[in-house]
This record gives sequence, structure tokens and C-alpha cells, in this order.
Amino acid sequence: MYALVPRAGGFIVAGTVQIDCRGGLGTLPFADAYRWDGTPDPTYGDGGRADSTPIATGHPQPGAAVVLPDGRIRICSSVAPNDATDPGIVLIGYTASGDRDASVGPEGVAYLDLGVATVCNAMVADASSRLIIAGTGRVDGRRAAIVGRFSADGAPDDTFGDGGLRTLQWSSREFTANALVRLGSTGFVLGGQAIDAGVPPLAYTARLTSSGAVDTAYGFGSVYRYPGGSGGSFLRSLDVAGNGRLLVGVARAETGNPTIETLVRISAATGRLDPAFGRNGSVVVFHRAVDTVVDGSGRTITVGIRVGSTSSVLVQRRGG
Repeated sequence: MYALVPRAGGFIVAGTVQIDCRGGLGTLPFADAYRWDGTPDPTYGDGGRADSTPIATGHPQPGAAVVLPDGRIRICSSVAPNDATDPGIVLIGYTASGDRDASVGPEGVAYLDLGVATVCNAMVADASSRLIIAGTGRVDGRRAAIVGRFSADGAPDDTFGDGGLRTLQWSSREFTANALVRLGSTGFVLGGQAIDAGVPPLAYTARLTSSGAVDTAYGFGSVYRYPGGSGGSFLRSLDVAGNGRLLVGVARAETGNPTIETLVRISAATGRLDPAFGRNGSVVVFHRAVDTVVDGSGRTITVGIRVGSTSSVLVQRRGG
């Protein structure tokens, strides 16, 4: 797992890798600082590198990272202890100078309780440095999208959702969660897959208020699903595009044929496609979109991966 997040004067590359640690598998966290010209920031850590002391967590899985408003760094990683199979979430904290943040816990580490076994797939921070973490768990044996809010030190925030958590699961539909964006002070948009029995899964987005309530005015019945091919659709990326809009990377799976990668622009208020973008709200891109930003002139810049006999990273810019 890795994440690239801006900070004052440059950016942080943060994440985790799996290693052998103390007789079992463990996590090696990293949070390295660079200036905008790509050189290490000598004012941070040890020549730009933070404390990367291993953590004996078990089987680490991809997660997310954020830089808080005051420069502190938080990394979440999903782990299964060496003696267990159910995943949990570990929070790793760094100070703004690259040291382990003891306010999170011993060695800068805390284990978060989301009530059920949950994989951490996305994390954002609000203006008060609270962490909003989204992932996929199982409730009553069925997949559910789970969102929780925590303090910067990992303490649960019981004022969010229902006792600190919001679970998205219907009696007729399961959900996963692998993307989350913050809409200023008004709330969040969550993305993943919606799974109905007997039909291919579809990419979806749903909106939560700042207090963790599901916005029932969003989409159709609080969820907007994005059409797919014969094999359904998958959400690749979710990014803020400005002016009340979001950019969604959606892969349309075609049975027996190559997947069609698309970029969709939607209303952050309703989830519906913006007809002013591309053709009826979407464009075909020739790579798997992993991150998207909008520059000061309203142009869309997409970073993606092209997979073939050899793989390559592509950057594509298109007009607004």
C-alpha cells in the first residue's frame, strides 16, 4: 500500500509493506517527505525518511494514509494477527517531523475496533483532524460497507453514525467500500460495489452527512449505481473535481472481452452523471484510472495503469 499526499512545501509518500517480524509476519510502515522538486526534505525525519521500525501485526493488507492539518501523518492498514484469520485495522501515527507519535499509542500504534472484522480501504481527515475510515466488513455473514470516525489518536467518536459507525447493507443488497472523499463540512461520498443476488455487481456511490447519516435524497434510494457490461462494473477511483462535482473511475467488465475503462463526472449532491462532460457524462480512457485531479484551468489530469504484455503508468490530460 502507498499513498501520495500533499504537505506544506511538498508531499509525503506513505504506506506499509509486509515483512518477516519477530517470528511472524509484520508491517514495515514508511512515511517519507519530499520537496516539490522530488528531492528528500532534509528538515523531516532522517534526511527525509521517517522512523520505520517494524510492527508485529500479522498479515498486513493495503490501506490508506492522510496528512492532518497540522502536518501529522496517519496510516491505516488492515491486518490479520498471526494467530487469527479475521482482519482488523491498525493505525500508525507520525509527528509532523517524522517521529512515531506516542499520542496514538506505544510505538505510535493503535488497534481500532469497528465492531466487526473490517478491511481498511480508505481514510480522510476533516478540519478538526478527525479520521473517517471506510472499509468492507461482514455483518451477519454478508458483506457491508462500514464507515467509522476516530480522533487523530484513534479514539472512537460515538457522535458519528450509530455509536461511532455507519453500516451500509440492505436485506436484498450487499456493499463493499473502497473509496471515500470529503465534501468540505457537508459530508462524504462513499464508493465501492453493490452486489445483488443473481446479477453482476455494479459500481456505486452513496453520500453520508457530516454526522454519519445516510443521505436518502442522493441517487435512487440513497445509492447511485453505474451501468456496466455483461460482467458488471467496478469502481476504480473517486476524486473531488470542484464546483460540486466528482470524478469516478468506472470499469465496465465485458465477459470474454477486454474491460472498458471509463471516467465519469457526477454531481456530488445527487450522484447522477453530468451531461456536460464527455458523452452523456462519461469518457473512455485507455488505462485503469487510479487517481484524478483537476488543475486551475478546469482540465482533468488522470493517472492510470495500462496493463498488457508490459505494464506502464500513464498521465492523461483532457479539457474540462
